[in-house]
Amino acid sequence: RLIQEVIKEPRTTSKELQASLASIKVSVHDSTIRERLGKNSIHGRVSRQKPLLTKKNTKARLTFAKNYLDYPQDFWANILWTDVTKVEPTQHFIKTTSYQQSNMVVVV
Repeated sequence: RLIQEVIKEPRTTSKELQASLASIKVSVHDSTIRERLGKNSIHGRVSRQKPLLTKKNTKARLTFAKNYLDYPQDFWANILWTDVTKVEPTQHFIKTTSYQQSNMVVVV
């Protein structure tokens, strides 16, 4: 029941789960709930906050995008992408709005 509730609502706290179990007359400590969920590979972790882009970083990204906008596909095929970005060989780069360029979205 715990796993079903957590899958249905991932942000449920152990105290809320404890109260849910108490409504059906089951008394369980909240640390026991966390332990059981952990053994089922459900961990209560908070994702890391990404740092906000500064004006300097935004300007640098826009400059980079503008400088490399018209490079041929062969150039991009030889780039080693180290982040989660995946560029397919069939995709090509096009000119985009300044908003998209500042967010490094220059592929279609």
